[in-house]
Amino acid sequence: MDQLSNHLDIALRVIKKGMLIFNNNVSKYNQLEMNSGRDIKIRGDKELNNILIKELKKASSFNIISEEESGGLIQEHKYNWILDPIDGSYNYFRGIPIYCISLGLWKGLKPVLGVICDLARNDVYHGVIDEGAYKNNREIRVSEVRDFSNGVLCTGFPLNYSYSKKNITNSIENILKYKKIRLLGSAAMSLSLLACGKVDAYQEDNIMIWDVAAGIAIVMAAGGNVKFSRGDVKNSLFVFANNGSLSIKAI
Repeated sequence: MDQLSNHLDIALRVIKKGMLIFNNNVSKYNQLEMNSGRDIKIRGDKELNNILIKELKKASSFNIISEEESGGLIQEHKYNWILDPIDGSYNYFRGIPIYCISLGLWKGLKPVLGVICDLARNDVYHGVIDEGAYKNNREIRVSEVRDFSNGVLCTGFPLNYSYSKKNITNSIENILKYKKIRLLGSAAMSLSLLACGKVDAYQEDNIMIWDVAAGIAIVMAAGGNVKFSRGDVKNSLFVFANNGSLSIKAI
């Protein structure tokens, strides 16, 4: 078994265990534990995080970065697991069926692979750079939409978004070129939909790396283009991804 296959097997095993545990605790994991400003924490965030990190540590010695242990940093030139135990936790808390477990493996700031479990549907997306992307083990590809006027953009306003008039104006000017806009409340699920051709582009500024690490890898594995750069706060990124047929701008 080659090294990447071994890493993918670890990620899939951890994600599927997380899916099973979540499904066994779905009625209690959405209990509110913290509500501050635009952010919340629910019981499942911490409990599922602890279980998945324990599983990763048993299987691998790589550095682990997680939303629930946000003090960690990417180790340059080394492998890093990047975990969000529940991306879209506010959706889950409110009963909106768009939330997932997201686990990516990066080497420094270079995506390697990603696995995402859509917890509302028990669908599993995975992708390895240069080896393809899959939904429930069936190959997926990005769309072939070429014109922005026919394109669907997924975007959002993450926790670190600045709601200044300038930023809002710039956001509006950017989205006007698309046919439709979708704000799903989960960056990982937005990127999963991009990877399988349901939408054509994704963009968020100052999105946290654990929200997008797996999705970026899956989109790239599915034939899409991704541009990203470091954001304004620790562990955040500016991200613009599309199907590779739309023109892509530098950020």
